[in-house]
Amino acid sequence: MLRVYAAALGVDMASIQWVASIYIIVTCAALLVFGRLGDMYGKVRIFQPGVALFTLGSALCALSGTFEMLVFSRAVQSLGITVGSALLYGGMSDSIGCPVTSYVEGHPDVFMTACTPLSWLLAFIVGASAIHASRRGVTRVLQSESA
Repeated sequence: MLRVYAAALGVDMASIQWVASIYIIVTCAALLVFGRLGDMYGKVRIFQPGVALFTLGSALCALSGTFEMLVFSRAVQSLGITVGSALLYGGMSDSIGCPVTSYVEGHPDVFMTACTPLSWLLAFIVGASAIHASRRGVTRVLQSESA
């Protein structure tokens, strides 16, 4: 997929990797900050603007016409998802009593630690399948228009 973006934006593969890398860098840099802000000011008060920020970042990604704008948009998108990730652990353990956590009394993080990588894997599989299906659909449309 990065090759497609690189060709569309006219940049080399070394540069286009920043689209993925900036997401990880911003997430790692901001995760603890947003977790602490959620503890200080309330999870909902921090989470709601985070969802709005992620939505804004996603819209900016869709509208990006240049490489620089796409990298910036991914950073904005990453800030928004970081808020959700930072507050996920505390919010889940505070608000619901998961049956799995009752086996590990006083350690709800065990449940979340197990579920988070599994949910990311599931999200990757679903997302990759959706992208593959949409690319096949776009290819069919383009082929039918050129015929």
